[in-house]
Amino acid sequence: MKIIVPPIDPRKIAKFLGVGIKYRAFPKEHEDVVSYIRSHSRQIIVNDKQNASRMFFTVAHELGHNQLHRD
Repeated sequence: MKIIVPPIDPRKIAKFLGVGIKYRAFPKEHEDVVSYIRSHSRQIIVNDKQNASRMFFTVAHELGHNQLHRD
């Protein structure tokens, strides 16, 4: 994957790395949670109640966890 200029789309990086992204409504008791990652299935689950900029950041953040904490 060759990245030349910003902005860098973390969704493209996720696809390149084989990490899926799902946008879901979280249950009321977890509405403050912005995302989580399912390491075993290589999926990032994002709370779809966030604004677009926050979701973009969240995907990048979870990708960082995926890369730093993979087996």
